[in-house]
Amino acid sequence: MDRPWINKSKLAIPAPLAFLLERGLLPGEPPPVVVLTAGPGYGKTEALRALAAAGAPPGALTLWYALDPLDADPATFFHYLVAAARAHIPDFGADVLALLAEDRQDPRLLWQRFFQALDAYNLPAVRLVLDDAHHLFEAPGDVFATLAAAFERLPAGLRVLVGARRRCPVPLTRLRTRGVVVLLEEAALRFAPAEVEAYLAAQA
Repeated sequence: MDRPWINKSKLAIPAPLAFLLERGLLPGEPPPVVVLTAGPGYGKTEALRALAAAGAPPGALTLWYALDPLDADPATFFHYLVAAARAHIPDFGADVLALLAEDRQDPRLLWQRFFQALDAYNLPAVRLVLDDAHHLFEAPGDVFATLAAAFERLPAGLRVLVGARRRCPVPLTRLRTRGVVVLLEEAALRFAPAEVEAYLAAQA
């Protein structure tokens, strides 16, 4: 059942910029999880869009979710997450919605059911994109912390791409060492001199 309070614009993949530089932020096969951290104006959203498209096989799904402060509530968050999937798979996530209907808002259990639902469809690949995820970092409910706890055992074919304006408070050092997570910060997103020249030349 559609929920009229769902703002579908938050689940729409942004259109690419009129002028797009191919930046190659992650040469080679990206890891299961990429976290981009930078302030406003660094191009996080465009970088997320490009990373989601990179290497995606035919039939891959991109579940895009641009968060705002109200999405820190676990029930709101998972209703939106199911809505993002139902844009592609209309009957997706009945078990997740059943838990929410019973007011069972344990994020660990909700993530578990969400991942089980993805597994059930045997999809070739899924990109889960959480833009402005800093709204989850210090919110009650531990939605992001419980997701991070599952980074090492994500369903096959699932890649999680996170954009945030401040650093993730969950320790990720061990996962970075094991190649599960890559962190990209402002230095990686800042244009190199050659990229600035290319941009200016294109605008001339």
